Amino acid sequence: MKNIIRLFLFAAVLFIPAIAFAQGSGTYEPSPRPIANEGIREESNFAVTRSTAGGIVGIKDGILTVKTNKDKEVSVILVKETKFKIGKKTVDVNELDENFFKEGRKVKITYQPYLGKKTKVDKVALEVRFEADSNSKEKPKIG
Repeated sequence: MKNIIRLFLFAAVLFIPAIAFAQGSGTYEPSPRPIANEGIREESNFAVTRSTAGGIVGIKDGILTVKTNKDKEVSVILVKETKFKIGKKTVDVNELDENFFKEGRKVKITYQPYLGKKTKVDKVALEVRFEADSNSKEKPKIG
C-alpha cells in the first residue's frame, strides 16, 4: 500500500510541471504592422511594446529621435495612430506646435517593432508622452 502511494506521489510530482507548461499564453498573434504612411493595421492583445525615456534630439520627416538616459539615440516613426500626451492629458496632434518638439524636451515613448519594409528606423511610436510643465501640474485628488 505504501509503495502505491509513493508511486502516485512520484507521478504527480513529475506531471505538475508538464501541466503548468501546457497552460501557456494561448494562441500567438503577431504584433500589428504599420503600412507605409498609413499607420498601424490592427490592434492585438499580444503586441509586444517597449518604452524609452529621454530628451528630444530632433524630428525630421516624421521620425522622432530621442537621446535616452543611457546616452543611446532611439529613433521612432510617428504615424497617424500615434497618441500624444502632456502629462496624463491626451492632446490632438494639431494642438502641438514646434515648441513641444524642441531639443532637450523630456519625453517618454511607447513603441513597437516596425515589421514592414526595410527602413533606417525599425520602431513605430504608439504614444509620445511629454513631461508636464511645472505650471500646469494637476491638482492632487482629495479623498
